[in-house]
This record gives sequence, structure tokens and C-alpha cells, in this order.
Amino acid sequence: MRAQDRLIAFFKEHSGAIIIFFGFGIVVALMGWLTTASLSRLNGIRANIEDIVVQHNEHAGHVRKMYQTTRDRSVLLQKIITEPDPFARDELAVRVDELGSEFAQLRSAFMNLAQPAEKEFLERQGAASAKTKPLQYKVIELAMQGNISEAQRVLVQDALPAQDAALAALNDLLAYQDKQIMKFAGTAYQREKEAYTFLLLGGSGSILLSILIAFFVRTQIKNLIARLLATSKELEENARELKYQKIALDEHAIVSICDSAGIITYANEKFSQVSQYTQAELLGQDFWLTSSCFYTPEFFEEMWRTIAGGTTWCDQVKNRRKDGSCYWEKTTIVPFLDEQGNPYQYVSVRTDITPIKEAEEVLNRSKDELERMVLDQTTELREREEVLRSITGAAQDAIIINGAAGNITYWNRAAQLILGYPEEEALGQNLHELIAPDRFKKQYEELFTQFTHTGSEHTGKTTELTAQRRDGKEIPVEVSLSAVSVHGQWNAIGILRDISERKGAEAALQKLATTDPLTGIANRRKFNETLEMEIERSERHGIPLALILMDIDHFKNVNDTYGHPTGDSVLAEFARIIESNIRINDEFARWGGEEFILLSPHIEAEKVLQFGNKLRKEVEKFQFTDVGKVTCSLGATSFHPGETIQELVARVDSALYMAKQNGRNRVEQL
Repeated sequence: MRAQDRLIAFFKEHSGAIIIFFGFGIVVALMGWLTTASLSRLNGIRANIEDIVVQHNEHAGHVRKMYQTTRDRSVLLQKIITEPDPFARDELAVRVDELGSEFAQLRSAFMNLAQPAEKEFLERQGAASAKTKPLQYKVIELAMQGNISEAQRVLVQDALPAQDAALAALNDLLAYQDKQIMKFAGTAYQREKEAYTFLLLGGSGSILLSILIAFFVRTQIKNLIARLLATSKELEENARELKYQKIALDEHAIVSICDSAGIITYANEKFSQVSQYTQAELLGQDFWLTSSCFYTPEFFEEMWRTIAGGTTWCDQVKNRRKDGSCYWEKTTIVPFLDEQGNPYQYVSVRTDITPIKEAEEVLNRSKDELERMVLDQTTELREREEVLRSITGAAQDAIIINGAAGNITYWNRAAQLILGYPEEEALGQNLHELIAPDRFKKQYEELFTQFTHTGSEHTGKTTELTAQRRDGKEIPVEVSLSAVSVHGQWNAIGILRDISERKGAEAALQKLATTDPLTGIANRRKFNETLEMEIERSERHGIPLALILMDIDHFKNVNDTYGHPTGDSVLAEFARIIESNIRINDEFARWGGEEFILLSPHIEAEKVLQFGNKLRKEVEKFQFTDVGKVTCSLGATSFHPGETIQELVARVDSALYMAKQNGRNRVEQL
């Protein structure tokens, strides 16, 4: 059979399937074309409408704001004429100027957006405004001079008619914009009808489109589930990482907490390991459990006076283990204060520095021996040098020896790890040129020069300095110095520790101790410190000092009606309002509960009431979340030279009481 005959036979046998296949392909292609065309038209209509709406809203918004600003100026002019209080007239006049500036900004912004036809209306408005502005300022000037009747006449007969011309131009501009939007809307409606025709023709393709959308949605859901599973896994990994970080902290530092009476309420595992007491033996015991007899009673009395006064205490302490042996700790104790400024617990973070102290003792004991060995036994000297190199090489802190000429003669592995310089690069270098930041180099050089002449005067002291690593990064370090005299010249032995982590922890603890956790502003303790310093400055230089005490009106009703979380939100929002309306050198703090206090230097007594009313109005006009309007009462006063802090605070508290008694939402000054 010929190939042509076989082809004809194949088409006859499978003609039905072929027709179905090609027919289905044509239908699918047609549906795809109809759907694409319809969607393209709809997208075009939508984009056109969105552009029109955005442009119209933007243009109309500017015009309406300009119109409202013009109307507001007219209202303010009328208020200026009728306002009997000259200070209030001054504030209204300032507001007229502010509205004028606001109008000019709006007009300039709209001019950049306006079409040529819209600019013609703006030119009409500008010509009318040019006539209106001098008349408005004439009205203000007459009102300030007390000539109310003449100001009323100029306003009614001259200024308002002139301003009406400007408003008429803005009204015509709004009408033109409305006409344009109607025109565009008609065009969009016609295109929409055409699009619906295409949609009707492509209706049969909606089933396929629905299937595709369903498949797409199913795919998206699967992807979403996969992402959720990945996020869950990531959260688990983060939780595990935090757990390991806590383990690392417990491995590195001794952490304990005592109550105000010095009774241990928390002790980590590291405390137990170092002291040899179990956690059960430590909890409930007095803080003196591990104290050694190394110190006089005056040492610990000074420590308790410091932390009981709310100040962080840092020092090196020698303590005693359960078996009677001693160990050394670098101790930082941070007091946590209540709202009255009294410590309610003490958090202690300590680092075991026993190996460092032992190394220092070895180095100090070796000083005289080294001088004798130089004279007597060179071989023994080498052996001791090897011992020292082994000790310092295993130390976790940098150990550096500086020769009499100021050049580095020894540099252990820890120094390389902390400062980044390998031993071969550091040896022979000038120490302060190598690790001192540029701004400290002169100070470092002077200290070293002084050390080379006095030597032991600086030994046995621990000093905190700033060092610069090889990569340029600056780090805080703690340096302990020892010295040895060789041939009448002092050689410095320095033990250097990177204290970056400790400094970060101390800064965080200090912030917690001086900041109100709810509002983020200063707490009562921090405020009292600032108040004491500002009063001393005021007494010394005669600087006026204002004090304002604030109380949120009916705050109990907020908690009772909306719950304490909403009440906390109101307190936080209140703090943000006041903070945004005070100066950078003002001290604002939470005094207690719903009471806040503000200390403002350089404010004369006659301006305190005006300042307090400004803050009160800002609170009154604010819309609080979930609550709406909230008001506050304020007591204000000024510092009188010679009075005590207690007298000043008592007077401002009395002023606040008067504000509450006289109806709240007001300011009283004493």
C-alpha cells in the first residue's frame, strides 16, 4: 500500500479524534484570546479610572485645603476683633500668619500639579489674594491698636469682599474639576460597556479560568503551608539558640539576686560551682555567706551605702568557698528601685578572676627574684622565663611587657586574640602608637612617660581605657599594671582584659534602673537626680527653673471601663504627647501612677502658666486609642532661691490639687 493510501486510511479511522482535538484547540485558543482581550480592556479602564481618581483627589484635596485655609483666616480675623485678651489676640495673629504660610505651600504644591486650565483659575485667585492680604493685615493692626470698630468696618467692607473674590475663583476651580471628572467618567463608562461586550463573548472561558485560578490558589496554599513550616522550624532554632546563650552566660558569669535585706533569692549554677555551695544552700541565706575576713567593716559599709542610695557599685572582691579556700571576683551590683526610689532588690553580675589574681601574685613575687637571677643565675632566669611564658600563654587575658624605651618586649597569645596583632608584628613596636586611638595617643604617651619615672606609683591599680584593634575597631579594656626595675629603669607588665560584654550589660542595667519601663521616659529616681543638679545650677547662676506636675483626669474610670492594658496605652500615649512638645533640655518623668512631672530650666515665672496651658491643650485635642478624648490637670510653680527640694515639690503638688478642686482640665500656678 502506498504511503498516500495509508495516510488517507489513518485520517478516516481517527477522523473523530482529530476533529475533537483540533476543535478543542481552537476553542481553547479562542477563549484565551477573548479572555486576554477582555482583561486588557478592563485593566485599561481600571488604570484610567485610578489615574483620574488619584489626580482628581490630589487636585481637589489641595483646592479644598486652600479653600478651608482661606475660610479659617476669615474666622480668625473675626476672633481677633472680638477677643478682649491681648495675649490671645497675639496667638490668633500668629495663627493667621501660619495659615498664610500653609496656604502658600498648598498653592505652590498645586501649581506644580495643575493643568493649564486650572492655572488660569489660580491666577484669578492669586490676583484676588494680592488685594486681600494687605486688608487682612490692616484689620489685625487696627485690632492690636484697640480700634475695634474701624477693624470691623475694614473687615466687612473691604477684606471680606476681596476674599470672596478669591473664594469664588477657588469655587470655580472646584466646579471645573467636577466637570472634568464627569467627562472622564462618561468616557470610562463607554469603555466599560465595550469591555462587558468582550466579557460576554468570552463567558465560556470562565470555567477554564476558574479551574486555573483554583489550581493557582491550591499551589499558593501549599507554598504558604511550606513557608509556615519553615518559619516554625526557624522559631524552634531561635528558641534553642537563646537557650544556648543563657547556658553560655551561666558558664561565663556568676549571677545572683538579693532582696533589700541582703537575702539571696536567686543563684545560678556558676555561683554554686565557684563557691562550692549548692543552690539550695545559697537560697534564703544572707549575702555575707561567702564573705572572707580580708576586708574591714568599713569596706562593706561603704558598699551598702552606695547601692542603698541607688548607685551601681563595682570592685574586685575576695570571697571564701565552702571549704575555706579563697577566690577573687570582679563584682558589679546594680540596685533596682521602686516608684519611690527605694531599692527592692540587688542584681549582682560577677566574673571569677582568681587565675588573673594568682598570675598577678606570681608576677609580683617574681619581681625581686628576677633582679637577683639576672645578677646570679642566668640559667635559672631562663627557666623562670619559660614558666612565666607558659602561665601567660595559657591566660585568657592579654599580658604585655613594655621595656623602658616604651617598646613591646612580650606579647602573649591572648593579646593577639584581643587586639588582632600577631606576636611578630607587635614586638618592638611602641605600645601607645600601636593600640591607642588617635584622640588618646597624647594622653597615653604622657602616662607612660610618668610611669617610667615613678614606676610603682601606678602599680596595683586597675584602670579602664579604650584600645584600638588591628582592624580599627575600638574596644573598652581593663588594665592592671605591675612594674619591675631593671638596671634602674622601670619595665611595665600589663594585664589587659576585653570588657565589651560587661560594659554592654552594665549600660543595659543602668538604663533599666533609670527608665520607666511602661512609657520609656525617666523614672522618679532619675528625675530626683536631675532636679537636685538643676537646683544647684539655678542657685549658682540665677537661672529660672519651672516645675510642672500633671495628673490625667479620671484615669481610674479609664481602667475600670476599658481595662488596665488600655490604661497603660493611654499613659504611654500621654507621655509621647508631652515629650513631642517640650525642649531637649527639659527633664520629663513619670512621677507615679498617672502622675507625670516636668522640669524646665530658663522659663520665667510669668511664662510658666502659658507653657502649661499649651501642654494641656495638646493633650485635650489628641484622639487617644480606644478611649478618645482625655484631659489632664496641671500644677505649676517656679523655684525660689534658698528653698529645699521638699518645699518646691510640696508647692507644685498643692497647685495640682487646686487644679483638680477647681474643675480639672486646667492649670493652676503657685
